[in-house]
Amino acid sequence: MEHDEKTPYETPAVYGLGAFAEETGLYGVRNDEEINWHFDYWT
Repeated sequence: MEHDEKTPYETPAVYGLGAFAEETGLYGVRNDEEINWHFDYWT
């Protein structure tokens, strides 16, 4: 799912963290105005 700067995010929206995600494979979920990060080492 690519980000379109002309179209605001709708909730919930799931997206990669750019270069950070490419290196770590981590993803975040944007829920309304809050962003929840999910890290493997939090388990």
